[in-house]
Formats: sequence, structure tokens, C-alpha cells
Amino acid sequence: MLLSGGVANGQRILSPAAVERMFHDVVPADGSPAVTGVLGETGEYGFGWVRKRFRDQWVHLHVGKVPGSTTVFVLLPALELGFALLVNIGDFLVRQPLVERLAENIIRILVGTHLLSVPNHWTLQAALNGAYAGILGAAAAAAQVIPHHRVARLAYHVLLPAALASGIRTFSRTPWPWLFRFVPDTAMALGAAAGVSTITGMLELARSIGPAGKEAP
Repeated sequence: MLLSGGVANGQRILSPAAVERMFHDVVPADGSPAVTGVLGETGEYGFGWVRKRFRDQWVHLHVGKVPGSTTVFVLLPALELGFALLVNIGDFLVRQPLVERLAENIIRILVGTHLLSVPNHWTLQAALNGAYAGILGAAAAAAQVIPHHRVARLAYHVLLPAALASGIRTFSRTPWPWLFRFVPDTAMALGAAAGVSTITGMLELARSIGPAGKEAP
């Protein structure tokens, strides 16, 4: 229907002007999460469609990312072709980029150009798991090895949890509920690290207070 200017099975669903507006009434959105991924980080966004210029023709696409599923819808009007890619994968950091790379390679096949290499997702996942283990290990070990200095203790038991709880959310510009939905492994690792530093700090504070409520020597 969209490739036919608004007509499906001989019946007009949308006016040609409506279809034209959907595809081409757009604003620049370079670097936006709605644009980055398939065919690079530059593009324009309109009424639900991302418009990109690739090999001297317009490509209209939309990528849907929800927990447990990734979809890519692509239209190539100059070729009168389109496709929908649906994959039951919702791993935002490792496997969703692979789905986007697959969609881009399908576009490249259709327009007749070279394909992009596909990274080894097992290597990426292993590196990510190693980073998680390092964060958790550092959070647990630091409670025992940091100097017995008030500033150092304050930084570890107060500033570190605060930075993990608010800094990551602010830097990613994503609310914590969305982090837990889309990157639950990362959110749990960071949350556990913040919890470890907070709990060890509370236990240390309790041990430093004597039975009479006075600070122990």
C-alpha cells in the first residue's frame, strides 16, 4: 500500500499527499537513538519513518526495540521493494546490533553493493561478562583494600553508589526502569555493585560504633 502511493488491492487507503508527507516531511535527527544503527548514524525522522540516503536512493525504515524482540521495517521505493525483519532477540548491547547489521546487509544485497562484516557476538558477550565480573569483584574487594582514611571510605561507600545509581542513568539518558527492561544484565551488575558498597559501609559503621553508642577507638 505504501509503495503503491496509498492503494491496496485496488482500493485507496491513503491519499498520495499523505504518503508523500509520511515519507518526506522530516527533520534532521543525526545521532538520535531512533536513527542510529541501520545505515549509520545520520538520517531524518518524520511520521514514524526514518529517511536515509543510500546509493543515490531513498531508504525509509523503522527499527523497533522492545524487551525480547527486535523488528526492522524497510521500504525502497525506487526498487518497489520492502521487507520486514522480526527476531525474538532483545539483548540491547550485543544481539540487537547484530539484527540491525543483518537488516543493513539485506538492504545492501537489494541495491547491489558490498556486504558488511558481522562481528562475533560470542566474543562481544564474553567481553561484556568480563566487565560485569570486574565491576562486581572490584566492588567487593575494595571494601577490604581501600585505605582506612575518612575521605577514601566516604568516596567508596557514598560517592560510588551515588555515581552508579544516578550517573549511569544520567549519562545514558535512560530511566532505571528502562535500563532494567532493555539491559537487565548491566542494570543488575551496576545495582549489585552499588548495593555491595552501601551494605559494607553500613556494616563497617555499625562495627565502629561501640555498645554505648560511641565510636570505637
